Amino acid sequence: MKIKAFIKKIARYLTVVKRKRQLKVGMPTVIARDCVAGAVYHDLKQKFTSPTINLYIKPRDFINLVNNLKEYVSYGYLTEFKEDGISFPVGLLSCEGLQDVTIYFMHYKTFNEAQEKWHERCKRINFDNIVVVLPLINETEDISSILQEFNKLPYKKVALLNYKQQGVENTYQYSKDQFDCDGSENLLSYKKSNKFLQWRYLDYFDYVEFINSGKIQKRNIR
Repeated sequence: MKIKAFIKKIARYLTVVKRKRQLKVGMPTVIARDCVAGAVYHDLKQKFTSPTINLYIKPRDFINLVNNLKEYVSYGYLTEFKEDGISFPVGLLSCEGLQDVTIYFMHYKTFNEAQEKWHERCKRINFDNIVVVLPLINETEDISSILQEFNKLPYKKVALLNYKQQGVENTYQYSKDQFDCDGSENLLSYKKSNKFLQWRYLDYFDYVEFINSGKIQKRNIR
């Protein structure tokens, strides 16, 4: 391993080492619309009990999925879908009486691999302990109606925004000093002003305390 990569690995380890010890409750199933769920499981050294790993789902489809999660998981079927301009596998999750949900498996080599992992992890969902994370970073569309529906979900939940949204509950809104990207990055990008310590933008949100108590607050990074 190159020295620079080794140093980064150690720095990242030191950034997250305390988090597993801070987890005071059983690890929930984390349902997210992008790779945030996988990052949380990885940081806390927990088994993936969520199917939303290494993929992304558009906001509207995500709301439809979470609103009817048991139905999609129990009775839905996943088929391959070809979308122009997309080189990675794309799946269409269909369930009778519900709208189709398009799932972009950008970190999988084949659709069969993605499908296998989706079904495998669906079986691990703990429906008695679910938290929902909705990252809405650099969204250009009007998401006010999506947030209104999101707030009605019967789960512990948080939407992560890099802009102010007035009058909306269950959100963590990044300040400008916390999220100083140029629009091409996401929550799992490393903050440019402090790459030496390997802080991701996600790290500013205290997701361990959120899992423990449901509190939505900033993490004091040391």
